[in-house]
Amino acid sequence: MYEPATITHEQPPCTPLPGDPLSTSAAPPPGAASSRLTSAALPPGAANSRLTSAAPPPAGAGSPLDSSYPPPAGAGSPLDSSYPPPAGVASLPLPTPGDAAVAGALRADAAPSSIEIDLPPPTIRRLPWRTDRRSQITGPMQLVLAPEVAAARRPIVALESTIVAHGLPWPDNLAVARELEDTVRQAGAVPATIAVVDGAVRIGLPGDVLEQLARDGARFAKAGATDLAIHLARGTSAATTVSATALLAAKAGIRVFATGGIGGVHRGDAADVSHDLPVLARTPIAVISAGAKAILDLPRTLEHLETLGVLVVGFRTGELPAFYARSSGLALDHRVDSAAELAAIARCRWDDLGGGGILVANPIPAEAAIDGLDAAIDGALAEAAAAGVTGKRLTPFLLARLAAATGGASIRANRALAVHNAQVAAELALALALAA
Repeated sequence: MYEPATITHEQPPCTPLPGDPLSTSAAPPPGAASSRLTSAALPPGAANSRLTSAAPPPAGAGSPLDSSYPPPAGAGSPLDSSYPPPAGVASLPLPTPGDAAVAGALRADAAPSSIEIDLPPPTIRRLPWRTDRRSQITGPMQLVLAPEVAAARRPIVALESTIVAHGLPWPDNLAVARELEDTVRQAGAVPATIAVVDGAVRIGLPGDVLEQLARDGARFAKAGATDLAIHLARGTSAATTVSATALLAAKAGIRVFATGGIGGVHRGDAADVSHDLPVLARTPIAVISAGAKAILDLPRTLEHLETLGVLVVGFRTGELPAFYARSSGLALDHRVDSAAELAAIARCRWDDLGGGGILVANPIPAEAAIDGLDAAIDGALAEAAAAGVTGKRLTPFLLARLAAATGGASIRANRALAVHNAQVAAELALALALAA
């Protein structure tokens, strides 16, 4: 199961518990060496610990262990437990190694003392928009929250970055990225476009970084969930696909994600199945999309989703949308007509049943729909086969060929359905917040 990331807070001052074996007032057993935590004088020449309350702070700064440490401009104190975490993010404090050694022996309800503790220097707390997701195997995973996300008092909607870096040409991609974020804001939620920038997971992109992603898209790799470890370890940059965005959003405690269309089972007999499907099956997140991309084998994709246990729900439709078209002729088992009902279903699936992802199939607006693309898709597939295009390069190749065949109409439709999905995602995020 995924747990929300947490923001670290400063621990209150502590004094020893009476009679504690590490207490400064307790005498050691006869013949035992003095504890390093006693208030006895240090050996000649030994340096005082930096945890002494009398130790001076670094030049020009307050002590990182006290509440006078200055916060970043415009932010509350990162060391004050009153600093509010982002929506959907738990506020339980995470101890540093130094805190853990002291917390087991000291009380948290007394005034500071002048105990000298011979321990390694403590870790300085990170800025409030930098959070940790602790792993027992690999240690902390750092998620860098954009200031808007860190200060959020409203629910958050995740957005993918592949559509910006690789899905559309400059400057149309930047215009679409901004339109998607503005749509989420206008609906009352907070957008968080997700990407990996220089090895750091970014949950939300400031304006300059979003423009860099759009302008220099070729510098960003296309990363699915399986590729993330490579970019995090090497410090490289990548735009995130549906699978990677869903995975990282869930680690940040975000439960709603808007995209254009998910990957699925490709046409033909190559057994090419997108990793979006298994990631969605095991990740507790709702993905709002116009079904799967039209270039895919939609009947086999729907069957594969059922096999993996992904809950597919039509939003105001009883059929699986066909991306550019509102209908595919494939009936869905479940339909909902309101965000409130969808939120209730999601809560039951995640909180009561411990289930995985939900695919919310949201048809393209009628005025932007395109029918009769089968011939153009077949032609694009034939070109791809002749050119030997496979794997991650296949979907961008096919979409580019469709854009050329439709005179740009497919790009306009893609934009309209992505904006519509962002609107529905914001409605669902708000309904989930009310149902919590």
